[in-house]
Amino acid sequence: MSNFSVLSQYDEQLLRLGMLAEEYFADDPNTCLLKLRQLAESLTQMLAARTGLYVSPEEAQYDLLRRLQDSGVLPREIYQMFGEVRRAGNAASHAMSGDHRTA
Repeated sequence: MSNFSVLSQYDEQLLRLGMLAEEYFADDPNTCLLKLRQLAESLTQMLAARTGLYVSPEEAQYDLLRRLQDSGVLPREIYQMFGEVRRAGNAASHAMSGDHRTA
């Protein structure tokens, strides 16, 4: 059973990304971080769409997260967690970094 199984009731793509992150964790924490970043971005875009705040898929994740927090949709703690995933995903993508602790 996946830690992300609860996502199946919301969206199959979210479930798939979560399960892939779990699958890669042991052998490839870098790829795990990339999948977690994709999961967070998809989740953020879905949340923005459901609250009428979605602008475009080209909007930067940083900007979208900031807008969701400023509008009261994301509590500060959740905003910070999504920011951590964004930064770790950036490092995994651009610097090819990522260890098990971060993942």
